[in-house]
Amino acid sequence: LISDKGTQFTAGDFKDYIKRQSIYHRYACISKANGNSKVERFFRSLKYELLNLYLFFSKEKVDRLLKDYLLYYNEHRPHEALDGRVPNDRYFHRPRDKPDKNDKMIKVPIERIEFADGLLKSYRLKKIA
Repeated sequence: LISDKGTQFTAGDFKDYIKRQSIYHRYACISKANGNSKVERFFRSLKYELLNLYLFFSKEKVDRLLKDYLLYYNEHRPHEALDGRVPNDRYFHRPRDKPDKNDKMIKVPIERIEFADGLLKSYRLKKIA
């Protein structure tokens, strides 16, 4: 696990938990401008490509969609920073294939309605004209 030094990652309870789970934890280098940027970019993509598009009513659905997203992200989604390659192709040194234009994540059109200056949010299927 690589993280910044946010209080959630330096708290005693968190440190105890990851130790019990035998998770190796290290902090991103403060002196390097890009120390945590890849992780931050992944979570930004996850948020805008998946989490903001769905209403989750069960942990099982979240788990299933996260597994699907990780497969999509690592095996099907071209990355601009990798010159259009997918991460697993680069990691496993596979020859570069052009992405198939049919390999797109299907998105359900949902619109968000904000109340109380954005503090409360409601979601509904977007009406398509």
